[in-house]
Amino acid sequence: MKILKKTAMIISAGLITVMILSACVRFPDDHYSGDYPELFTVAVYSLLGAKGHSVSEIFHEVILLVIDEDSYGRVMFLYVEPRATSTWSLIISQYSSDTHVYYYPHFNFVSLPRDEVYRERDEHMRLVNVIFPEDLVAELKERNDWNQPLNLERVVRAAIIRTKPTGPINRRTLREAHFVALGDYARGHVHAQFFTVDNYGRSIYLFSRVPNSSANINNHFAVVLFQPDGTFDEDIGVMELTEWFHYQEMLKEFMIKNGWNQPLE
Repeated sequence: MKILKKTAMIISAGLITVMILSACVRFPDDHYSGDYPELFTVAVYSLLGAKGHSVSEIFHEVILLVIDEDSYGRVMFLYVEPRATSTWSLIISQYSSDTHVYYYPHFNFVSLPRDEVYRERDEHMRLVNVIFPEDLVAELKERNDWNQPLNLERVVRAAIIRTKPTGPINRRTLREAHFVALGDYARGHVHAQFFTVDNYGRSIYLFSRVPNSSANINNHFAVVLFQPDGTFDEDIGVMELTEWFHYQEMLKEFMIKNGWNQPLE
């Protein structure tokens, strides 16, 4: 196991645009007020189900802790949302300017359950350090070209935000889609969480069946890829999410199969 020390963050300036993630309608009270909106942006566009906040009787903000930085300005950070289904994730951002942030898609993070992450706190009980398995951290850094010159051909770009967009699909369409996405699990309270949108207007949502405290069932997740007109292919546009911590390869293949970021026919 390797202890990853919290470090200061240095961000360089100036890169080119490869992909644009558009912002849509926003909830008024989902605002991130921390010091790292560029890292917050990477997190909410990288992790399925990330809301950017947690709303209960008491408002809870996300945990975002800078862990490491390489000589080219990449930043590795911890991201956690204060809710039951949140993962503890290490994420790498490639670069940021004043207005945009750049990162590799799909494999820029690793996630673990809370109980598998060792946490260090100071005398005020503030989180100051985390320990992830050394092999996971080494693989994450290798996949993200840690300490190598920046590779602009691999990055995607997102405008820096402090509020996670709700996405382009209206609530009625989402309500109808969840019966297809979740099948027999589409009963009770269902959440549809916007994930991201491509340059041509396709969008991805995570649908989840949240268990009632009195029911003996687990969470159930499905991913739906919508076309710009709000329709989706029930055969290839719906994917049951069977792995909550290691879905990167599955999600990548799903997006490719649905023509993600390719011109519309």
